[in-house]
Amino acid sequence: MPAELEGIRFVAFVDMVGYSKLREQIDRVNPGRASDQLRRQMDKFFERGCREAGVDAREVTLQQEGDGDLLCFSEAVQVYHFAEGFFAAVRESNQAAANRVEVRRFRMGATCGHIQTAGGTRQAEPIVRARRLQEAAEPDHLLVSPSIFDQLLPEQQSRFGCLETVKDKEHGAQFIAHRRMFDTDFSGAKGPQNKCPACHSEYENDRATCDSCGVHVARAQQYLETFNVVVQDGHVNAMEQRNLDHLISELKLTREQAERIESAARGSRSVTDANCFVILPVGDEGTPTRKRSDYVFEQFIVPACQAAGFRKPHRADRMSGKSINEDIMNSLKTAEMVVAYLGSPDPDWNANVMLEVGYRMALEQPIVVVRDKSPTGAGVALPFSIHHTRFAEIPAGEVPDHSVRNQSVKRIGELMDAECRRIPTLTESPVPSVVVRIDLTPTGNHKLLEGSSEAERLFGFPLRGESMERLFTQLQKMMPQSQFDPFVQEQDHLLRTLVPISVPFSVYSIKKPRMPLAKVPIVIESHARPEYCGRAYLPVIVRSTLLTGEMQLRVLYLEVTSKVERTDGHYTCCFVKPPKITGWEQEKAWHDYARSYDRVLPELPFYREVVDRHVAYLTDGALPSRGRILDLGAGTGNVAIRLMQAGWNVTAVDASWSMLEHLRKKVPANGPPRMEILQRQAECLWDLDDEIFDGVNILLSLYDMQEPREALFGAMRLLRSGGRMIVTEPKSSFKLQPLLEAGERHLREKGKYDTLQADWERVMQANRDLDPVSPRRSKRLWSEDVKRLLDHSGFEETRIEDSHLGNCASVSGRKSRNGTAAAV
Repeated sequence: MPAELEGIRFVAFVDMVGYSKLREQIDRVNPGRASDQLRRQMDKFFERGCREAGVDAREVTLQQEGDGDLLCFSEAVQVYHFAEGFFAAVRESNQAAANRVEVRRFRMGATCGHIQTAGGTRQAEPIVRARRLQEAAEPDHLLVSPSIFDQLLPEQQSRFGCLETVKDKEHGAQFIAHRRMFDTDFSGAKGPQNKCPACHSEYENDRATCDSCGVHVARAQQYLETFNVVVQDGHVNAMEQRNLDHLISELKLTREQAERIESAARGSRSVTDANCFVILPVGDEGTPTRKRSDYVFEQFIVPACQAAGFRKPHRADRMSGKSINEDIMNSLKTAEMVVAYLGSPDPDWNANVMLEVGYRMALEQPIVVVRDKSPTGAGVALPFSIHHTRFAEIPAGEVPDHSVRNQSVKRIGELMDAECRRIPTLTESPVPSVVVRIDLTPTGNHKLLEGSSEAERLFGFPLRGESMERLFTQLQKMMPQSQFDPFVQEQDHLLRTLVPISVPFSVYSIKKPRMPLAKVPIVIESHARPEYCGRAYLPVIVRSTLLTGEMQLRVLYLEVTSKVERTDGHYTCCFVKPPKITGWEQEKAWHDYARSYDRVLPELPFYREVVDRHVAYLTDGALPSRGRILDLGAGTGNVAIRLMQAGWNVTAVDASWSMLEHLRKKVPANGPPRMEILQRQAECLWDLDDEIFDGVNILLSLYDMQEPREALFGAMRLLRSGGRMIVTEPKSSFKLQPLLEAGERHLREKGKYDTLQADWERVMQANRDLDPVSPRRSKRLWSEDVKRLLDHSGFEETRIEDSHLGNCASVSGRKSRNGTAAAV
């Protein structure tokens, strides 16, 4: 092995599926020639892959076997590009195949690690793992370890699935990996395989230019990809347009070709099943209002919907429901897009139109507003409540000039596209998702109204308009019976919880039912697409809408393969993530806590002990007398006041107004000005100069901060060289309930429980709301982490000491006089 391949390398193993059977088939035609013929084919594929990766095949090939090769790369992206080129070559070969015997299928696994060579034998765990991943892969699949995935670019990562558990069927070993599937299917004969980015006509793989429009397809594809990245909100600003114009010149495209590509990009959204409801002033038949609305609908809105990829829009006066009011309200709630034509403000805006626009906006669902230009060409002023809304303008009269009309149609389509980017539609969902109609009448005729393309692939049939009965029949075929039975039982129970029979449903009802949470997932045992076998999906309701006689639910099917466990003979998954605590909820919890904080906590021995420890460490004579101390998360000031009374100048910082109000009451009004009180987030002290404090005190406050690391490193920056810091925070083994039980037991033993019962209950509730180990806390900094960060930042004499009955720990240390703290 070349010396430069020693060390940490990226190892890939590629295997030909069904090699032995292929040899037999080929030997029937050309006896004795199978191995050479297959090897030559594989070499062609490998050469293409190595060319894409920019490497020499001879330098990266560690081992060749009859049905596969072991490769070693120096970078993760080389693995990615090799796979791209390799499977592209396989696809082209298969599409040109004359029969099934000539079709080739491969699978690939890749990981990274350290490779050693000892006595001519390679000793490398990565080689074994790469083989196992390859053996766990399905045909035309690439499995990569997380260590490779993490080093890929975001655009490359987006082509892989979520992290999942895979199993090597031969050896029974399990791994976690990201999966990518390549399309290398057999077409039977060479023919059109791709679509032109400009006109969407099909062209053959070996064609450089499109026969229909003459555009250079590779350059057009490059411009299309750039255009899709630039146009995030449906329109292009002046700077972006200049950049696009420069790219057009570089790619040697004409302006006409570029416009065709842009138009095709805007019209190629995969929402052909999405519906659009149109709000407009109707008026009586034959009136100018009705004629104008019909004209705008047919000449502007219908073409815009077609260009944006929506099926033909519908309007209330052309619907066939029992009640036009119900049709309107149901459409406003459920349509994936609404276009509102405001009509004329003379003599006044149409009240029904304004009501419907306001209702749709309140739902925070996609809506595009269309208004007339005045005869002078200026826009008609909009009502204050919607004047900030993005809108499209159309000429006030009929427009014989097609180019002028097309500009307005284009603008409406752009805004529809922008709204869909802002609020993604169902059919654009990256995960399987459906809209279900729950019939609240005795007939119970539940139906699937919509389904994303991912959901249709998962369930194996077109979903729109199908009954729920068919869906469950299909699931029974896909799932083992031992999993299907508890799944159906739970779904039936959740539906009854969501839709109690006693609730009178109304189209105007605003009461939202409680969202039930499933635990029993769909586990797929049999599927027409092998890549789905062994996966688990949990249905999660993300939106419910009450209508007359029915309820509509939007359901996502989240893949939870790596999060299921087997209990009572079937698989379950607790995939419920508690919501993040809001700023208002956080302040309320601290407000309630502050009311009883000083009446209860000083009575608890473990609290008094840690306060004494902090004060003693900062005032034992090692620091200059009457220096400055920063109390971060000062609360009601139980440490800050004692430091001030000892002669120190204290800056007390806390985000809670209620806590600081209690502190202010403790500061003598006519005493020396030794207490500065700042109400702000501890992470936001960048306006204070470096190294201005002699000591820093942090007592049980980092755990409740959004960015605890930033707050800690900010405090290090503010501490002078040689200054002391003491921090008490929960340990990783923190348990709240034993602390609460110990506190209540102590109050009862001292005979103070009856007097302080109301305060104690308030303290217990506040602690439960602010629990440091709550799953809602995405960023934690345990006391062990604080110790490690102080050590890595150059602090000296660091030590850690238990507090709060072993549930917390105090970390102390002195900032080095020879260096400054640096973020790790």
